Amino acid sequence: MSDPLQCTFEDARRNHLRDGIALSTAAKVAFFEEMVELAFRFGARDRLAERQSEIIARSWDDEDHSI
Repeated sequence: MSDPLQCTFEDARRNHLRDGIALSTAAKVAFFEEMVELAFRFGARDRLAERQSEIIARSWDDEDHSI
């Protein structure tokens, strides 16, 4: 492909995947650690806990607790 403006979405997607595969293990681990840090910083753990408690409460309400 000589003209970079002729790159299709599929071409870009394939190139992006190849670039990710080509990263070193250390770079992949560093990226993962950065994503975990961002998730923690923006409260993902707290939101997950809230969702899980809501799911547990709903399942408790749906069950028959008669003896």
